[in-house]
Amino acid sequence: MSKIDSLLATAATRMEALDFGTAIEAYQRILQQVQSQASALMGLSIAYNRVGRSADALPLLGRLWAAASKSNGAQGKLVKAAVLAQIGYAHQQLGQFKLAHEAFDSACQLTPSDELKARLAALDPHVNNQDPFTQLLQHARKLEASSQPEEALKAYRAAAQLRPNDVSMLQGCAWLLRRLGHVEDALPLLQKALVLEPDRPELHNDMGVLFHDRGDFSKAITFHKRALKFNPKFTPALINMGVAQKRLGRIEEAIETYQAALHIDMNLPEAHNNLGNLYRIQGKHAEAFKHIRRALQLRPEYADAQANWNELKQEVPRLFLVAPAAPLSSLGRKKNSPAIPTPKRTPKPCHQ
Repeated sequence: MSKIDSLLATAATRMEALDFGTAIEAYQRILQQVQSQASALMGLSIAYNRVGRSADALPLLGRLWAAASKSNGAQGKLVKAAVLAQIGYAHQQLGQFKLAHEAFDSACQLTPSDELKARLAALDPHVNNQDPFTQLLQHARKLEASSQPEEALKAYRAAAQLRPNDVSMLQGCAWLLRRLGHVEDALPLLQKALVLEPDRPELHNDMGVLFHDRGDFSKAITFHKRALKFNPKFTPALINMGVAQKRLGRIEEAIETYQAALHIDMNLPEAHNNLGNLYRIQGKHAEAFKHIRRALQLRPEYADAQANWNELKQEVPRLFLVAPAAPLSSLGRKKNSPAIPTPKRTPKPCHQ
């Protein structure tokens, strides 16, 4: 087996284990040797999509499409459909719904599948709806995704003039105001959303995060518990509650909360990172090593986890004598991940 074949096999194994950091590293090493290696380009594109780096995936997918578009026969169709599906997924992650729809539609025409059809159906309202409110809401989200928060806020406020009681608009605008540092302006919007739809756990979770920002961690826990009352498996609320418990000095409770989150989903980088940090504080270095490393495997560019990794390496260098390095360069930040909002979209990738 050649060195490149060996690296491809390693990367594929790491992808199956959701160890995206090691997989990305292996694919990058291949491409340093052979820039046009198709399997590595595809694998790296998929990995980037999985870790939220779709903007980095698109240029690689463009290179792949330039070659794949010339392919013929049954195998050529499969290759083109796989590339188009990844292009569609990348555009969807970036909020570019029309481009995503076009790519998925082209892939589906080549190799129809229930998964692609379902994704097209989910995108149809975003692409075909000519309702002015929906257009404004989509525009606001695109502006926010492209780092134009002030313009996004204008679009949200214009949408509010048309439908002042739309919960999605209230939630999105509140979260943007929070990002801009206007927590007190965000609170009444989320409160109004909760009055309109009091049984939505994500709204209670987001209210809790606003109380994190105010430093009222006891009140934050109250809202995270309310979210869990409506959905006991709502992991964002568990992670945020663990953060609040830690800030209040309730370390053992926080550990139990993060363990509960990982019992529901073992692939939560925030839970692994924060649990590892608490074990590090307690002097349980082997457990800390395991969880912080797993956080970096799941999210290679996770700055808080990297900071904890570096801290642990300084405190207990013997743990690192035979262990491979974490998949990131050194970064310096707070070691405890902040409270996280409810994910607004969690699409599953096609053909992965």
